Amino acid sequence: MINDIIYKRSVDSKNRIFATIDDKNISYKLFNDTINSIALTIKSRLSEENKRIKINCEDNLLLLSSIIACNRTGMIPIIFPHHKALIKDIDYDAIATFDIELNDNNCIIQAKKQANNIKYEYRNDDIQCILFTTGTSLKPKAVELSFMNIFSSVKLWSKILNFSKHDRYLNVLPLHHISSLSIFFRAIYYDFTMVLKKYNKTNIIKMIETYKINSISVVPKIVQDIMIHKNAIPALKKMKYLLIGGDSINKDIYIYLFKNKINSYITYGMTETSSGISGYWIAKQPNYLSGYIGLPHQNVMISLNNRKIKICSKTVMQGYVGGDRTNENFISKDFGIIKNNNLIFLGRGDNFIISGGENINLKIIENIISDHSKISQAIVVKFNDLHWGEIPVLIFKSINGKFSINEVREYCRKKLPSYMVPKYFVNMNIMPGLETININNKFIENYIKSLNK
Repeated sequence: MINDIIYKRSVDSKNRIFATIDDKNISYKLFNDTINSIALTIKSRLSEENKRIKINCEDNLLLLSSIIACNRTGMIPIIFPHHKALIKDIDYDAIATFDIELNDNNCIIQAKKQANNIKYEYRNDDIQCILFTTGTSLKPKAVELSFMNIFSSVKLWSKILNFSKHDRYLNVLPLHHISSLSIFFRAIYYDFTMVLKKYNKTNIIKMIETYKINSISVVPKIVQDIMIHKNAIPALKKMKYLLIGGDSINKDIYIYLFKNKINSYITYGMTETSSGISGYWIAKQPNYLSGYIGLPHQNVMISLNNRKIKICSKTVMQGYVGGDRTNENFISKDFGIIKNNNLIFLGRGDNFIISGGENINLKIIENIISDHSKISQAIVVKFNDLHWGEIPVLIFKSINGKFSINEVREYCRKKLPSYMVPKYFVNMNIMPGLETININNKFIENYIKSLNK
């Protein structure tokens, strides 16, 4: 379905710009030719028993092209995040049977001439792609999303946001996230222009103005960055909508958006539900309600199961790789309550936080740091932060007191993705009168305040 649309437009509107990717205008013809070239190479290298392809690629055009190329050849693309340290222990036999390094010069496909279009057939329940999510277990989970999951999500979002071919949608989120990849699929189905750029908090308003953006998806941290720009309000007031997901907004963000009448939609969802499945318009919510996740989208049922949020929808994943099939029902690890008939999101488990829109398992950080031979004790706790939402704070004790904060911080930077590196470090060896790591939040708060003076 998706590929037929791309091929048709590559013929009917071959010079029409499909997307601006890293400042390069990509026509439908160029996009289709790149897809076919990669697809032909895949077919020449793989045997029939190879079905899953692990895609390692930092070039955004090649990454998007390879996803569709896999679909055209009946393969399943596995979209790996750039930080692969956390997924090194996954059983590859259960995940991938082939590995193509698309940013390797030997594997890059040069679309020097138009390749023949490769036609394919698929069923609604066929897997279109596999994405990784950080769950409450110690290993990331591989999520299988079908063609119908993604198509259903796109249609639900069109009911909310009223997509138009005149839209210019800024995408500054990482493509291995469903929140970013879903923008790509929306652009294909509804024929609007996607502008894909690496996020830069200094130039975010300039991006909006330069590319004449009228739609954008962000996480709360990006809104915090936007709020400091002097010329942000005039630019945002011209927007068709500002879509905010990945975490609950705080009261400061709510007041900023409501007071300045910025057309903003707050959404709740996850990789397992093919992006957002509920939400609300700021303008229709006259009072701030912490954790409120809005009303379910059309054809989505949300309820509580032992305080955990349960979702029933065609957007619900087929299942985790190697796991049971969901049959369109998913009980998440997210906790919620019903307050005055409003569903309130409470959090994602004892060891889980959302920081700047990223899901972080505190136990993963703790285990990696505890593995160091110079660390005798380590605990990672969450701490509320106005800018990030929640942040990880590391409290550690080293053997003989000979491991400094700077050394621990450097070790974390080598072993963890940047977003998982603790924001603050507490060295128990230099804290007099504290014999254990049983520290309360008040102590952490005072300690952080002392560091920020």
